[in-house]
Amino acid sequence: MGVTSLTTIMGDRREPYVLLAIVSAVWGLSSFLVHTTVATIPPASAAAGRLVVGAIALAALARMVKTANEPQSLWHWGYAKVAFFGQALPFFLISWAQVRVTPSTASVLIATTPVFASVFALRQRGVHAAGRTWVGVVLGLAGLTGFIGSSAWSTGSQTWLRDLALAAAALSFAFSGRLVGRLPSDSALTRGANVARHSAAMMVAASLVFDHPWAMSAPSAESLCAMVFLALLSTCVAYVAYYRLIAIGGLPMATSHHYIAPVIALAIQFWWTGTIPTPLQFISVGAILAAVALIAQRPATTAATAPTGETSLLSEPK
Repeated sequence: MGVTSLTTIMGDRREPYVLLAIVSAVWGLSSFLVHTTVATIPPASAAAGRLVVGAIALAALARMVKTANEPQSLWHWGYAKVAFFGQALPFFLISWAQVRVTPSTASVLIATTPVFASVFALRQRGVHAAGRTWVGVVLGLAGLTGFIGSSAWSTGSQTWLRDLALAAAALSFAFSGRLVGRLPSDSALTRGANVARHSAAMMVAASLVFDHPWAMSAPSAESLCAMVFLALLSTCVAYVAYYRLIAIGGLPMATSHHYIAPVIALAIQFWWTGTIPTPLQFISVGAILAAVALIAQRPATTAATAPTGETSLLSEPK
């Protein structure tokens, strides 16, 4: 079944909403899968494992649907840059952080990606921001500061560095969005397969250097299953669905997942553990989600026609 088959099944109007629901649900769940994966697998190897499995699955799917737009060379610098900033670096930071940080905290902090993306866009010559974008940037950064500060206060400063690593991952996702618009005009599936192939090679090398997998203890079956599900859902399904959503739904709809996924993650954590955020964390989460909502409110533009400043607001899946 090709990546455009949803259109024939349900029509053009409902497809973007179905894709948005899929992407938001997968990203809301992915932080819990990462948390389970890193329980017995070191961070670099966890990132490498999900990317290798994801790259193999995407490559197989691309051959099945016979996409013909793949680059001729094994190494393409455009895809390599997106792979490093959009997958390899942030996936490692997220895996390292979630050794100690709760899944819902990770989901909330990664949701600041559009705030950083807007900062990058505002620095670009010729880009004029609406007042709500400035308000969104200030509100988002204030919420980020408050959330990290409240986390450091409640945990005795034990996790603030890992919180900063998650913010750095969001920054890396945002920067990679500036590079997505410069990729070859391939299909969503081809883009996902090529990016995953490059990032998998990077993280396998990192795993060999940092984790020495030949000396690792055997990971648990639960961690291995979580890693495989993470690869198939987050790295495969989410990437293809996200690139397709950009193409048919426009940038505002594509970025709106950032304030849906954290709500899903917080709800899952409350249902699973009964954990309730502190009042300051509630306020900070509200500020971050409001900021993303303000930033996402812009005229509908498709990826194919988006100007450079708009393309720079794209972000990568988690």
